[in-house]
Amino acid sequence: MLLEMRSVNKSFFDTHALSDICLTLDKGEVRALIGPNGSGKSTVARILSGDIRQDTGSIFFDGNLLNNDLPAETLRAGIFALYQEHYLIPNMSVADNLFMCGYLKKFGIFVNHREIRRRTREILKKFNSNLSPDIKVCKLSQGEQYVISAAKAFVQKAKLFVLDEPTAGLAKEERKVLYHLIRCLKANGAAVLYITHRMSELREICDSVTIMRDGKIVLTSSLKDISQSRILQLMEVGECMTEVLQEDKKNNTEVLSVRNLCLNHAYKDINLTLNKGETLGIIGTNGSGRTAFLKTLFGAIKQDSGEIYINGKNAENLTIRKAIKEYKIGYLPDDRLHLGIIPDLTLIENTMLTNRETTKSFFVRKSDEMDRFIDCILEKGFFLADPMKPIKYLSGGSQQKALFYRWIASDAKIILLDEPTKGIDIASKNEMYSTILECAAQGISFIICSSDREELEPVCTNIISIKKGRLNTLL
Repeated sequence: MLLEMRSVNKSFFDTHALSDICLTLDKGEVRALIGPNGSGKSTVARILSGDIRQDTGSIFFDGNLLNNDLPAETLRAGIFALYQEHYLIPNMSVADNLFMCGYLKKFGIFVNHREIRRRTREILKKFNSNLSPDIKVCKLSQGEQYVISAAKAFVQKAKLFVLDEPTAGLAKEERKVLYHLIRCLKANGAAVLYITHRMSELREICDSVTIMRDGKIVLTSSLKDISQSRILQLMEVGECMTEVLQEDKKNNTEVLSVRNLCLNHAYKDINLTLNKGETLGIIGTNGSGRTAFLKTLFGAIKQDSGEIYINGKNAENLTIRKAIKEYKIGYLPDDRLHLGIIPDLTLIENTMLTNRETTKSFFVRKSDEMDRFIDCILEKGFFLADPMKPIKYLSGGSQQKALFYRWIASDAKIILLDEPTKGIDIASKNEMYSTILECAAQGISFIICSSDREELEPVCTNIISIKKGRLNTLL
């Protein structure tokens, strides 16, 4: 047995994030850890990584009591947590990233670059990678960066890899790279704790599954002994929507037109139109230009050339303030932690942020804000957990939903969504899909970007792709 968590408990204020968690993991085992948003999955990952410490309970790793006071301590013990941020230095080479914590020396003084490159090739071969040791990390795809991050941990003799939503935002080919990486880790005797919301991934790479709900473990089972329907039943979620539920009503009222839009090193010659009530999907990987394009439409980035017309009006010198106040545009970024939420504000304050008339008064009428929140969110049947708590203490899925409903609760007429379903469970995803369709029926227009076509098909009437900054033909 490699890992054993004994009666682990963790609370944040009066919320019990984990209750009596008992979990074991063997060497060479790939365990899926799944559950709805707020079930405690990421809290388990943060405890194992040394980011936070449990209130009570013990953790034994490789036969020893684990000291998880700091991330450096857990890494020293052999546990490596791999999040969407890879903790690599972009402008350094692959070889330098792998060995920067312990450069191989010649005569004990000089860095032995030749030996470092040789060792890098040797290590990458274990992961069936032919990447050059000299290539800079910034030149790699996100999937390739996962390989380098895992190889870096392998150099430091990691025995357990904790992967929290690693495929969020990855294209299909990049996910294949990650799946292959996990198989290589397993073949080399490492264990993997794999946190995901993608049910299709479980049987692709995992040996067993642990299901969590409300901070507790509901069931641990070999995947060959449990059906997909039973897993969904235990998670208390339904099947994911698989087709567009709205009628494709043609509306030729143009609300947005983009003409020959260009931004150096981001996108080039983009032309498109968006009609009232249309849900337009754009498929593109990270770095394809999709995020820069959405930020331009939101006024966060200024294009080098080209024009944007909103409701027939040339939106010159577009700024974020103009986009929100004058043109009624909303934007959900793909990086909710750094670009979306305000951590110390409550969930309700984050959700209702765009409704605050700060230009008219320094004071916020909390009662009016609460009434608006109830009218726009609660009475429509939408669910957001713990609205009066600081959003930083809530799950990533709850944060994502709060940012989404921020624009639903506003009077936005055009909503730009970048990876809107990243990190949310099936039930929340279905709720988001239904909300988009309801809003579209009321005349609100959407541009929805994702790296995965499957995320767009349930709600988009039209889907196009963007690659290397250029829009491609209708898919």
